[in-house]
Formats: sequence, C-alpha cells, structure tokens
Amino acid sequence: EKFFCAVCLESIDSNPGNYQLTELGGGVPLTILCGHTFHARCLSRWCDATCPVCRFQQHPYQTSSCDVCGHSEGLLICLVCGFIGCITEEGDGHAQLHF
Repeated sequence: EKFFCAVCLESIDSNPGNYQLTELGGGVPLTILCGHTFHARCLSRWCDATCPVCRFQQHPYQTSSCDVCGHSEGLLICLVCGFIGCITEEGDGHAQLHF
C-alpha cells in the first residue's frame, strides 16, 4: 500500500535509504499524534498547530507540560510516541525506551 503526503501530494517512501536530507527534515516521514503521516519538510512548512488532514489540535506550547514532573519550560516532545518531557538533571531516559 502506498501512502501520500497530504501537503505536497507526493508518495511517502518507507525505505530509510531513500530519504532526501537536503533540507529541513527532507523526505523523512513524520507521523503526528493523530496518526497521519507527512514528509517532515512539508509539515514544517504547515503554519498551523492542527493536522492538515483531520484538524486534530496538537498540544499548544503554552499549555504543554512535562509528563513526568509537570514543568512547562524546556520541553521536548518524543517524535516516536508523543511523550512530553523536560530538560532536567533527573531525566528519566525516555529515549532509551525506543532503542
């Protein structure tokens, strides 16, 4: 089954060896919290906090907080699962769970 980016309408390649990294994100596929997938470069050009397909509202930066400690500054979002963490000395090593 072939997938297409809803922003540029080009196919999304599932083979990492074919990704073009000539610009921000290149052709790397990025799946957002609602489950829709786009080219990272296309999503970075989308000037809205909603999904281009279903209008799912992503976490606004102002109301997001760390899923562990509740801090609202220095936040990082996991591009694999959507987990929101913060930059603290006692970080829980969330990224290690994926690798």
